[in-house]
This record gives sequence, structure tokens and C-alpha cells, in this order.
Amino acid sequence: MSSLLLNMHLAQQQILNSSSMKKQKLNAYQMNGYNSREDYLRSISEENGIEYSVVLQLAQMLGAEDFDGLVVTIEENSLIFSE
Repeated sequence: MSSLLLNMHLAQQQILNSSSMKKQKLNAYQMNGYNSREDYLRSISEENGIEYSVVLQLAQMLGAEDFDGLVVTIEENSLIFSE
């Protein structure tokens, strides 16, 4: 019986850790003044005159580089990506 309780406790901890990781990921956008990742990417799109679909594809290719790699890539290639 105690192993069942231990397994239940571990499962609950996994769920809590997973939820807090999602919140931390969103908090990075919120801490920078955006409601969500989509809001942030749309803002980059508008600020740089690049179609949202292009920004989204770049963000997907770069992975977790939204605040550095994505911005640098867009800045370095602005003439190529502009509408």
C-alpha cells in the first residue's frame, strides 16, 4: 500500500512540475510585456515589416531562441525577410 501512495505522490509532483514549467515559459513573455508567445511573435512581425508566417517559421526552426537568436536572425537578414 505504501508504494501505491508513493507512486501517487510522484505522479502529483510530475504534474505540478509540468504545470510550473509551462507557467515559467509563459512568464518570460509576460515579463517582457507580451500576453503570450504568439503576441510576442506578432509584435516582432509588425515591428520589422515581416509576414507573421515567416516569423513563426523562423521561431520554429530556431526553437527556444525567441529573445536572442530570432531577433538577431531577423535583424541580420531584414532586407531578405521584409515585405
